[in-house]
Amino acid sequence: MKAELNKCLQLLKDGFSLIPVREDKRPAVKWTRYQTEAMDEDTFINLYDIPTAQGIGIVCGHKGLEGIDVDLKVFTTPVERDEFWRELIDLLETNIENFKEKFVIVKTRNAGYHILYRNKNFVGNKKIAVLEGMTSAVIESRGRGGYLFIYDKFVQGKSYKDIKEISDEDREILWDSCRTFNHEVEIKDIQIRKLEKTHNEADITPWADYNEKTDIWSLISSEFSIVKKLRNKICIKRHGATSPHSGYIFENSRCMYLFSTGTIYPHEKLLTPFIIYTYQKHNGDFHESARDLYLQGYGSRVKKDPPKELITTEKKEVLNVDDFPIEIFPEVIQNYIIEVHKSLNASIDYLGSSLLYVLSLCVGNSMKIQIKNGWIEAGVLWIAIVGRAGIGKSHNIDAMIHPLADINKREIRRYTNQLKDYIEWKDLDKEDKKYAPEVEEPKKTQFIVGDITIESFFDYHEQNPNGIGIFRDELSGWIKDLNKYRQGSDLETYLSCWSNQQIILTRKTAKSAYVDKAYVPIIGGVQPAILSSHYTEENKDNGFIDRWLLCYPDLQIE
Repeated sequence: MKAELNKCLQLLKDGFSLIPVREDKRPAVKWTRYQTEAMDEDTFINLYDIPTAQGIGIVCGHKGLEGIDVDLKVFTTPVERDEFWRELIDLLETNIENFKEKFVIVKTRNAGYHILYRNKNFVGNKKIAVLEGMTSAVIESRGRGGYLFIYDKFVQGKSYKDIKEISDEDREILWDSCRTFNHEVEIKDIQIRKLEKTHNEADITPWADYNEKTDIWSLISSEFSIVKKLRNKICIKRHGATSPHSGYIFENSRCMYLFSTGTIYPHEKLLTPFIIYTYQKHNGDFHESARDLYLQGYGSRVKKDPPKELITTEKKEVLNVDDFPIEIFPEVIQNYIIEVHKSLNASIDYLGSSLLYVLSLCVGNSMKIQIKNGWIEAGVLWIAIVGRAGIGKSHNIDAMIHPLADINKREIRRYTNQLKDYIEWKDLDKEDKKYAPEVEEPKKTQFIVGDITIESFFDYHEQNPNGIGIFRDELSGWIKDLNKYRQGSDLETYLSCWSNQQIILTRKTAKSAYVDKAYVPIIGGVQPAILSSHYTEENKDNGFIDRWLLCYPDLQIE
């Protein structure tokens, strides 16, 4: 479709440079000179009717003319095209003051649009935005060395003669807004690839584990604000930035992409939570960052050989035949128990029994024990560490369960922080939620509890189906609390837990709870006289006492 000759001649008079164009959109003439100077009227008339001239192009770059070409052919349906165009225009009108007055928009024949303006900083033709899963650009620029077909459908009732000079700031906002729709899919950081190769002995790397468990917004919310929520990404702006956007967060990959250079982070790269944490805490040192996260408990534990200086003959010298048989454990665990025994004067029996509790909690519902054909049991252990006051029961237990306790504390902090974010998001009104990232209600991943009601306990177990451990310094207090709310009911519930049975809890004061296979290992310290007081006829008849493993070595208080 060729523009009318009279219209073209008027554009020449208005200061535009025009060239005849083939049907395949290639120039029909040599046109290098016309990028800087306009074709005279006679020359244009002579070339207008040549057979190869199927259309007329308006030359970009001439007198600062630049255009944004939005090619909606990449979408398969009209609905998708309209949705994308409305989203782009809404973004531009939101961020550029008097957008409709400053730009001329032309609708093309093939479901696209040209956004036209003049600016002295025009550049060559650039791909600005490519959508995920596509190879063709949906948004490109046309500047030096480019041209656009002339059409006669103007979106805002304007024409080519209404194209104005815009400010550098408006041009930057226009381009940044268009970049928002670009999708980056490849991490090109060589340091990351090198780091991955040096940690191949771990099943799950610390950075992969951290990326999986960390919400990127929680890392950057103090530095950025949310500008707008799009279909699959969130536009963000650095505090104090003059441009409307600094980058965006992809909702699918949960990664950040910045085109702004005013931050401590690399720009024009896909930034995972691990990369962001590395620049925040370790000045870009990925090795130190990975080491830090590993020490915090992220990633699979790397297997190491036991210390060479602790040998079997030494164990025989420090152990008595009546002590807990720690030879059932791997050698590295034996060495650890011996070192704790020597350095902290800890009890071998207490340490070994506490480790059984740790193993019971770690295994949980993931594995069962076949005693013989048809006889399957869970690994639930209830262990009472028995000893007089001051004998050191608590610090012996702590020495064995502290790795799990540290992870448990981290999960408590994570839940607390995420719950705060969830409550803040939930309290937003409907309009504000459109521009804020959706926050899912967090799960209670705490897996060790102490002083807790039966209702709260099952609330945790529902969200931790592998099992929940109970640890009480004073075990007697937990036993007394069993019937705190209703006589007999809590005790019966825990008896079912020991048997790995399903539990259904229904009370007027709590929501109904259901656990398919309750798994509840328990450990705590108790004094001999207090333990004896629990040997009641009731506790003997219902089997409560028989379920406990007692660790009561002959120890002296020094």
